[in-house]
Amino acid sequence: MNTFPFNKNNSQISNENIAIIKDYIEDVSNVTQTVRSVNDLNMAIKDFEHSAFEIEKENRSLKYQLEQKMMK
Repeated sequence: MNTFPFNKNNSQISNENIAIIKDYIEDVSNVTQTVRSVNDLNMAIKDFEHSAFEIEKENRSLKYQLEQKMMK
């Protein structure tokens, strides 16, 4: 006799429902990985924007210093 697992209500879960649940878990895992990847990408973009801002600020400072030296 083949027995099926039971759910929390002590009802038997069919193999079809088990497959559906496993597919759902895999889909959730895929979505979770995608969200992590997007989050990593957002963090990289923020780091790049910060670096670009710092470089622009340094360029302005160097340009000002160069202008001051040229005036002397």
